Amino acid sequence: MADDSDSGEFLEDKDVVYQRNKEDAPRRKDKLASQSNARLRSAPSYTRFAEELPEETGTKTYYKLSQGETFISALRKFDPSLVSNAKNDLSVFSVHTVLQGEIGKALHNGKTKFYGPGNYGALGVGKKWVGTESLRKSKKTDILVHQDVTLLSLTENELCVVQIGKTQYPLGSGQYILRHPTTLEGKPIDVQNLGKKHTTNVITEGTQQVKDKNGKITTEYTQGIREIASGWTASAGAITLVRPEPGFRYVIQQANGYRTGSEYTYARGEETFFGFLNFLTQSRTTQKFRFFSLDRQKAEMTVQLTWCLSDGIRWITKARAYSDPFDLLEEKTEALFRDAIGSMDYRTALKAKADGYDSMEKNIFKSLSNSASSLGAKLKSIEVDPSV
Repeated sequence: MADDSDSGEFLEDKDVVYQRNKEDAPRRKDKLASQSNARLRSAPSYTRFAEELPEETGTKTYYKLSQGETFISALRKFDPSLVSNAKNDLSVFSVHTVLQGEIGKALHNGKTKFYGPGNYGALGVGKKWVGTESLRKSKKTDILVHQDVTLLSLTENELCVVQIGKTQYPLGSGQYILRHPTTLEGKPIDVQNLGKKHTTNVITEGTQQVKDKNGKITTEYTQGIREIASGWTASAGAITLVRPEPGFRYVIQQANGYRTGSEYTYARGEETFFGFLNFLTQSRTTQKFRFFSLDRQKAEMTVQLTWCLSDGIRWITKARAYSDPFDLLEEKTEALFRDAIGSMDYRTALKAKADGYDSMEKNIFKSLSNSASSLGAKLKSIEVDPSV
């Protein structure tokens, strides 16, 4: 018995639903296979999260360089006192050399000073040469710290978090000057390669041929556990980037509830990353059920259930007693079939078994579907195997 519609509504005519899904069984299997392949092939979309920084009044603590602007010229514009006024010394008495692509660092009576490319003589009393550093260290982030000033270069796919006052802001690619009390929080993040991988376990099913002690070969169902990636996260400061894998949705807890989605996003402030939910269509077979008819005759069966999540927030808030929808569906399935078979005598039960419990499936499907829907899951099909 199955329902493969996308609306979440259930058709009133159970015979129509039943017949349609019997005919659609091969297509459903192809759909599951293609969905699994698509999940492996697809790549996450890239989204930039950088924000505009607030306007400052008084002493400046941050500055973003314009296209083509050098750090030395930007430092002069940001705060002229940070850059030495020493002239380029072309004589043979030059002591310190700063090459193109480098910046010199010094202390003038304990205060921060930078030197642009050139040759410089002895600094004099109260001045100390700290050294030179390259402004192009690698293809990745360049962070240069001198006293209370940080020079920061972010590549196209990087993001960092800075603390300005009481608020943290994500910054995208570009070059920046930061001065205390504005600070860099943690390390920059490559937004296309988040560092923390999250996984989930799914149950896989198959069959195997086994030989009993009399040499008879029978087919048995087997179950295994497969670990798959559910998403990726990376944190800097109080901001967490979140990227779910295809078929999964993030859950972020807010002060007044939750928000979910499948897009690339981030959590900040009062928000907390809660986890990833599996919205892939899944199938699993129940344990062997043993029931008794009205006149105490035994009936045995297994039921294959196919489902997916449909409402992540409802599942989180109303289904805390269950680890996944299958636990709920198996429990309800057992109760519904026990009541149905327990109301039959042996002859009626035998007839139902000979019919593959088709009529019973149709009667149970809607009730089971409604139970699943009330907790945020969608039942897609049930298939009874009376041959166990």
